[in-house]
Amino acid sequence: MSEREIQIQIPTGNPREIMVLTEEDSEYVLAKFCFSNIDDFKKTRIPRGRGRCFMDGKDQQSVIYFQVDFNKKEVYVGETKRFYNRITDHKSKKDLSNSEIIVFTNISNSIGTDKRNFLEAKCINHLRRSDSMFTCPENKSMPLPKINTSHKNQMKKAFDFLKLYLDILGIDLFEKSTVAKQLENIEENNLNKNHSKYYYIEQKREGVQISAKGFATGNGKKFVVFSGSDASKSTFNRDIHLKERLIRENILEDRKNKYVFTKDYEFSSSSMAARIVLGRSASGNVEWKLKSK
Repeated sequence: MSEREIQIQIPTGNPREIMVLTEEDSEYVLAKFCFSNIDDFKKTRIPRGRGRCFMDGKDQQSVIYFQVDFNKKEVYVGETKRFYNRITDHKSKKDLSNSEIIVFTNISNSIGTDKRNFLEAKCINHLRRSDSMFTCPENKSMPLPKINTSHKNQMKKAFDFLKLYLDILGIDLFEKSTVAKQLENIEENNLNKNHSKYYYIEQKREGVQISAKGFATGNGKKFVVFSGSDASKSTFNRDIHLKERLIRENILEDRKNKYVFTKDYEFSSSSMAARIVLGRSASGNVEWKLKSK
């Protein structure tokens, strides 16, 4: 896969409040903000959007949006061409103070109704799977609307960008649940643990020895970190949500000056695994070393 340049903007200077992602050669944009920071988000401009804001009341933006409660693992999916009005309406009906909002749109503001409906249905159907990590109790499964081939291909590409941006932020919205992953990979992982070769990291981070072992899965596209491996107390900005979730789910256990994996965990890439283990920007190809028993 060729190198890709993703641009990340942090308008308030705090990645926990607002983040905006886009790729230099792509028209698709994703923004994430805490609902408590909605006043700041109202002023957030769309990259290369000719001065338009995500929540401009006059020139409103066509979007797919997600209301996410990370504590309850619940998400609501919606689509609208009047995002400002829609989110204001939601606020009047329910408490969103603990919610984070994810907004996906394009720079040209050209995601028409048929495209939005298709992308919304695709997202909901992924989330409604029985093995999904998140649930969407307020959304019902729906058949994918029939749209022309050109629009369908555009929205499939958009969905890939959506997943890429979420992956960069460490938000596993469309990933399988931890239990499902463990059941799916337990046999393969047991074989890998007894394999004559495995990957390891042995480094000091801020004076603390970090040791981790793992193995590539999914034809080398994914990476499992084995139980008993260490993880730094530091966290790379883009992995804040993922690190916090691993702690909440007791996959990472606090051991004073570092965390320890209580069970095997599969990451979407060796680089993401290395970032969680080392708590900094990391390339999996560089950090994980092959070792023979």
